Amino acid sequence: MSNTRSLIIGIFVIIVLIVGAIVLVRFLRSGRNTPSKSPEVVMSVTPDPSLGTITNLDETNKSKVNGTAQLEKLEGQIRIRLNLIKYPADTLQSANIYMGTCDKPGSVLYPLAPTFNGQSVTTLETTTERLQGQKPLIIGVTKSESDHTLAACGSL
Repeated sequence: MSNTRSLIIGIFVIIVLIVGAIVLVRFLRSGRNTPSKSPEVVMSVTPDPSLGTITNLDETNKSKVNGTAQLEKLEGQIRIRLNLIKYPADTLQSANIYMGTCDKPGSVLYPLAPTFNGQSVTTLETTTERLQGQKPLIIGVTKSESDHTLAACGSL
């Protein structure tokens, strides 16, 4: 009887250990929500037209990124608010005002604050009149700080 009892207890302990290991592995895997590629986030921020001109930023290079740029006139300055609707999560994306067009972007005229989670605000020491005199101009957002391929673009 003693051997049978020891065998039953041993089998029971092994079953408990196996079930515990399975539960632990599932728990650890479910807590690991960091995929190898940044997930795409979809967020919509409605720009306030009373603050200034709104420019649409359209998707380029199959990025799925789009949004708006809002230019707000200040005393001798312009504040530019970028609001992206689709963007890679937790990724800095360079943003600039370029000379040229979305089809043929030229050199960077004004660097803007990079977007992070789809948002960026930059105040430039220039006026809308000066920008008008430098056209054609675009606002471009790149895929990331390291990949300078345009992800979204809009004409000013």
